[in-house]
Amino acid sequence: MSLENLDYNSKEGGPIKEEYFKLKERLEMEDQDLQKLKEIVKDISSQQLQENSALPLNPETGRLSEKEYAVQGIYPQEKVEGTEETVKELQKKWLQKLQLPKLEEQIKEEIIGEKIELLAFISSYKFLKDDFIICRSALYDDIDNGVDLLVFNKETGELVCTVDAGSYVKGKRAEEKKLKVLEKNKKGGAYLTYGLRLKYANEKKEITGGSAKNIPVFDLLIPYEEIKENIKEIESDFSKSSELEKVVFIHSMQIIRDQIEKMENPVLNIPPLVRERAKDFKKEIRALYPNIFSKSSGNLDFYLQRSTPKNKISK
Repeated sequence: MSLENLDYNSKEGGPIKEEYFKLKERLEMEDQDLQKLKEIVKDISSQQLQENSALPLNPETGRLSEKEYAVQGIYPQEKVEGTEETVKELQKKWLQKLQLPKLEEQIKEEIIGEKIELLAFISSYKFLKDDFIICRSALYDDIDNGVDLLVFNKETGELVCTVDAGSYVKGKRAEEKKLKVLEKNKKGGAYLTYGLRLKYANEKKEITGGSAKNIPVFDLLIPYEEIKENIKEIESDFSKSSELEKVVFIHSMQIIRDQIEKMENPVLNIPPLVRERAKDFKKEIRALYPNIFSKSSGNLDFYLQRSTPKNKISK
């Protein structure tokens, strides 16, 4: 769980909280890969805000910002403060469960999870930025609804999917994660208090905030141990992509494609709206990258050949 925005100076949490913050700050500063990923995310956020000034985005973290929803008048201040208080209470409960002898191990696992999330965010942005808004979920929806990334179609105004990204796990933990995501989709997909919507202001399209429901959720697991040595190769230039970024994007889209196809099984009883939105996303990705779902060719650039504009699907 992320402890972003938790008040370091509050008295709750005791010695474990104090030790946690000190150790986490040191480990994060020592992790050059994490610092590089954070800087790229800041640059992406700045770019997206230049293109869409009404986007309720935190420019430092790439997250949708609860405070911006109040500032822009999307929600009353009291509603935002209520969700922020919920987040703080959940963070405090999680903090109380930490064990001092295993604190460093737990923090390192948390940092790995954040690196995976940022890597998925960066690679998705680079290959989808012309057609989609890619952003991290608001902290409330991350903690309370279990989603990390949002994908929003700029043209149609559809919030097409959410992604729960994490490091690859095996066995019981992997099955539990899959079942959790499946159950969420069976119950109607993600409900986001802090979602996105398209509106028109003075005959001009504007992407701003709003709630969203019946959004497909996809489980994205990336094998950290297999890719950790290559994170340093990630390109800060948005117009360039390292081999790792290409692999992560292709892997992500193919994993999501597999989950979409499983959702079509009538036995699972996925609600029609969730199922159709998922299928639409697969069509949109195939329209942009016609080869991305092809069988292995051994050539990354083959998968990433873009379609010509006239062949792109606009829902």
